[in-house]
Amino acid sequence: MSSIDIYIMLWLCANIYPGIENNPKRDRIVISHGHTAAAVYAVLGNIGYFNIEDAVKNFRRDGSPFEGHPNTEVPGVEWCSGSLGQGLSVGCGFAVAAKITGKNYHVFVVMGDGEQAKGQFQEAREFAVKFGLGNLTAIIDFNNLQASGKIENIMPQNIPGKYESSGWRVLSIDGHDYQQIFQALRTCYLRKDVPTLIIAKTVMGKGISFVENNHEYHGKVLDSKQYECALKELGFDNTTQDVSLYADSIDMHEISRLIPGAERLKLEETPKEEPVEYKVNPGNPLIYEAGSMVDCRTAFGEALYDIALQNSERNSVHMVAIDCDLVESVKLKKFAQKFPERLVECGIQEHNGVTLAGALSKSGVLTFVADFGVFGLDEVYGQLR
Repeated sequence: MSSIDIYIMLWLCANIYPGIENNPKRDRIVISHGHTAAAVYAVLGNIGYFNIEDAVKNFRRDGSPFEGHPNTEVPGVEWCSGSLGQGLSVGCGFAVAAKITGKNYHVFVVMGDGEQAKGQFQEAREFAVKFGLGNLTAIIDFNNLQASGKIENIMPQNIPGKYESSGWRVLSIDGHDYQQIFQALRTCYLRKDVPTLIIAKTVMGKGISFVENNHEYHGKVLDSKQYECALKELGFDNTTQDVSLYADSIDMHEISRLIPGAERLKLEETPKEEPVEYKVNPGNPLIYEAGSMVDCRTAFGEALYDIALQNSERNSVHMVAIDCDLVESVKLKKFAQKFPERLVECGIQEHNGVTLAGALSKSGVLTFVADFGVFGLDEVYGQLR
């Protein structure tokens, strides 16, 4: 309930709506705190992505796409969420992909306040500033509560200070005031010099008196009496009222874009959904004769360089290598010297690097993560999963 007003305005204002969810020019919306899935489904269903009744009847049922965390089987969902703390890195990947592929879309990442304690956010914050991701906007649902209580009691943190010190623009708004949300989103579209954080101050359980500001309802299911009481407080006359309050009255194709600077996408421009297919010229195999003193890392670096060289004149192939301060060790130096614009140097940020690699790959960028196994596999198992 604390996120619902943010989601309503975001999906109405962003350059994305039913029918163009496969258009490469669309804006991207990433949900980091996936436990707000019910609110996501409510908004997507009511603006026409699917029949809202399907989501209501099948929410969290075995075999249903409407899982407890959003996943890409649901129309309108851009990224599968799960473990907290990864959403901003995903947004960085999508934002970098826009620059690499020459597209002008904007990326929005909605996050929780409690998850800001995770270290991967620090990695993503600094990465976004280094790469000038002014096309990236983060929004924090700041209700000051998490599963076990108040933030200041669980893990005190200066959230605005973290982003400001990294070089972000920080805006603070009432997360339930539509006009304030709109004006903040408008600012993000018009001012793309640096990435922007919107701190949306909200109330957990907004609109239900016995739930508001009570962390015990973070993941608690209401009993039948509480359910009836909640519906009455939310303005429902009875428990059988149609849940599709808005779907019949909103035509998303006719809603004008509320945000200046956003190119209006047309349905006829929407390509048929196709799996990403990399048409890469692999070149000729590099053969090392028996007895030649060539270590595996050098062979890897030479092979990667050769693939880049073979495809350097092909505009259809967008290829990058992600490095975590190991250019010399993983033999990327030759690649970096010849194709500096194709090296995404993250510094010592394995969690961020691997996560944004996934978003880059999903965006049609041929992505290689060059790292040691203990760092690039073991340390980032959660991100790879």
